[in-house]
Amino acid sequence: MGTRPVAAAVDTVERFQGVAYEHTVVPTYKEQPLFCGVSVGVDLAGALMAQVAKFGQYEAQARFNFKQRYFAVAEAGVGTSHHTSDRTSQTYKVHSPYFRIGADYNFAHNPVSGNRIYGGVRYGFSSFRYDISGPAFVDPLTPGAEIPFSLNDVHSAMHWGELVAGLEGRLWRFIHLGWSVRWKFRFKQKDCRYGSPFYVPGYGDNTDGSCFGGNFSLLFDISDIKNSRRH
Repeated sequence: MGTRPVAAAVDTVERFQGVAYEHTVVPTYKEQPLFCGVSVGVDLAGALMAQVAKFGQYEAQARFNFKQRYFAVAEAGVGTSHHTSDRTSQTYKVHSPYFRIGADYNFAHNPVSGNRIYGGVRYGFSSFRYDISGPAFVDPLTPGAEIPFSLNDVHSAMHWGELVAGLEGRLWRFIHLGWSVRWKFRFKQKDCRYGSPFYVPGYGDNTDGSCFGGNFSLLFDISDIKNSRRH
């Protein structure tokens, strides 16, 4: 009586009523290397706002990927505004740098799809100079005389925090698109004797102690560039 040979390997395809089903193995975060690469990107929304809105920014970012789950983030840019208030007729001008550092956490189920759902925090800082000009004042001591109103090279600085929530998707190979919404709140601000600046680079509208902002970013995943060359 012969014996049935034992299969040397287990087939990963199951057959059910004549239809083949292949097991899909979902990668886990524990299987990922500690350091998974670096992404660089630019904020498209801020650049568009700098052209068409009362303030905007030109921003770049670098993001360091750990285990596809944790991301250390550095952001830097130049905030710009040249806006005349309809209410006061005063013109505010600024063109100064800002910096942010922080971290994001990826909540998505698949660590290698390139699609991410994340939340994070940021610390931001800007030391900047701005100009304010407006209609002249009537001199109360000299009838008919006017005093010009112009403040140049006024210095201020701000420290602030941000809570971040966002989505990111792989557009093509190493190219990603992502957007985020941010709640920003002041830690400390250096005011001058003339009052608070209307806009703070990197922070936004400085009317209140907090504000909302957002980014729409084009990202290039350097680790994906290397992987795409292998295929």
